[in-house]
Amino acid sequence: MKKKSLLVYGLSAMCLSFALPGPVAAVSNESCMECHSDDSLERDASTGHLASLFVDIEKFNASVHNFDEESCVGCHNAIEELDWDSDVPHPVDMPNPDCAECHDETVPAWAGSVHAEADITCYDCHNYHAPVQLAGRQTVAMMREEVCGKCHDAGASHDWLPQKEVHFSTVQCTVCHAPEDGSHVSFRLYDVTENRFLSGNEIMTGLQISGSFMANFDTDGDGVISPAEFQDFGEKLRERRFTTDIRAELNSDDGPMAHKIVAAGAISDCEICHSGDSALFADARFELTSADGEVEFAPVNGKAAANYYVEDFYALSATRVTLLDIIGALLIIGGFGVVILHSGAKKFTKPLREKRKAEQSH
Repeated sequence: MKKKSLLVYGLSAMCLSFALPGPVAAVSNESCMECHSDDSLERDASTGHLASLFVDIEKFNASVHNFDEESCVGCHNAIEELDWDSDVPHPVDMPNPDCAECHDETVPAWAGSVHAEADITCYDCHNYHAPVQLAGRQTVAMMREEVCGKCHDAGASHDWLPQKEVHFSTVQCTVCHAPEDGSHVSFRLYDVTENRFLSGNEIMTGLQISGSFMANFDTDGDGVISPAEFQDFGEKLRERRFTTDIRAELNSDDGPMAHKIVAAGAISDCEICHSGDSALFADARFELTSADGEVEFAPVNGKAAANYYVEDFYALSATRVTLLDIIGALLIIGGFGVVILHSGAKKFTKPLREKRKAEQSH
């Protein structure tokens, strides 16, 4: 009797499972691309941020937002299912994705920025269907042009800043305008013949070295490339006749606080950067981009630029290039030496000159 009851209950549960509605199948990215792969697809810009509704699936798949197969509806979560009998298979008036669902630290930082005050949202700066990690891929100049330059012309302002074009080419905007984020010096290897940065694999292959960067150049094993080890790396580049320069930039750490853009609180005191103990230069990294686009950071002593010439990167008082210091010291010593030698020569030859003068008078 007991066995019969269990069998009846089991069959009943099975029948109910078929009768009751199951969970709605998630909408796949492929279904979304049935329409959004059309580059002519657009809507009235008054109904949303973007007039174009085209999504470049190749760029999307290469972006950081392609984290699983359901990533479209993961952000556009107002879409639960598609109705292919309608002209538009999902609700037309949908809310914009809530970035704070994932970026729970970044959005509050943005909320305290001048961008929030001006109602400049995530979508206005970032292509949210193709967001990419900027570190290790773009130069300071590229980031300024492609991100900040959408709205701001830095050259039209900053007239108080000495040599502003030099600053614009080596210092990321957010270093000064998002000071709570922190900063670091980025070293990369630039091929002057091909006008591009080399990947980590290209560097190691060109040097004919196997293994990781740190394993080869962190010879004392302390986890940081010292100035002497950095110089050893530079010497190996010269030995292999690399047509490259070591380039350096002062970049933001690109954490959540990089989105807290300020105007009134931006760094404007020159001594914050141009001082021997500047905290902005305490952290330095050699950036090595891999074939899959990831970036490996090799920690470098902040004073590494002192022992090796780095192209167009010399912050007066903050980074001391030893060679330039030696040349400067020799010029100073030489100047004093000429004065001392001249004075000594005059004193030593004074009797001779007086004797000659007397003879001429006689």
